[in-house]
Amino acid sequence: MNPSASSNPATGKSAFARTDLVALLALLALVILLAVPMTASGVSGNHRITCLSNLKRLGQAFLLYAADNQGYAPHPTWGADLTGPSGWAYATRSDGRFSSARPAPQSQAGRTFSVAREAQLPFLKMGQVWPYVLDEDAYLCPEDFAGWDSYPTRRMWIARPWKLSSFNANGATIGYGSHPGPAGSTVRLSWFRPDDALLWEQSATDGFFFNDAGTFGGESMTSLHDGGGHVAAADGRVDWLDYKAYRQLAGERTRNRIWCYPLTRSGGSQ
Repeated sequence: MNPSASSNPATGKSAFARTDLVALLALLALVILLAVPMTASGVSGNHRITCLSNLKRLGQAFLLYAADNQGYAPHPTWGADLTGPSGWAYATRSDGRFSSARPAPQSQAGRTFSVAREAQLPFLKMGQVWPYVLDEDAYLCPEDFAGWDSYPTRRMWIARPWKLSSFNANGATIGYGSHPGPAGSTVRLSWFRPDDALLWEQSATDGFFFNDAGTFGGESMTSLHDGGGHVAAADGRVDWLDYKAYRQLAGERTRNRIWCYPLTRSGGSQ
């Protein structure tokens, strides 16, 4: 008998245990590899649902505000670095309403979210739709907010002057700055078509898009949610809009649901 071919019961048992352990670890690694994308997909899906719910609340707040203000829409805010008239998302003057607030909001570009929140929250709570929302989290998309502490989106988050909202209001309510009348005046919501877009989630790719809480058709919108984003319409509905479809509407410069100022045939400014 060849001694080298002999079997040792103890050795055989040990070899079987090691093999079994290797197989188990390989199986565990495979399960983890499969679970990670499923978990990430689940989180992203939950974020999308929360984002839709938040935008629905804000869209309803627009309708409630109009009902309490002779049908006029909230102001979209229209001024670089939080200047101009007070609007839906924030007030541009504190007028002594918050003892902790500065006289006017200031750009928080270059500052972290926690620092910006402390400075800007009082002005959010003085915004036109706040009484109908009463929840600062409703102004943010969790998928967008998750980017504030992640590379490379953290750099773009830090560049935002206004950090307390992921959503921007369509400047169609003031003719993209050309609406006649005193500063702060807007059109009536009833002048819009039912599917005209009043609010949508802004693109996170450029901090400049958040120099106020208003936007226009040619600016941008998010593509975070399966290549598109949510839009709150004039009739209170919220639907999903493909980013490519948004870009097509934005480039038309004819009356559509994005370019929708009611007082011009083109939907754009006067």
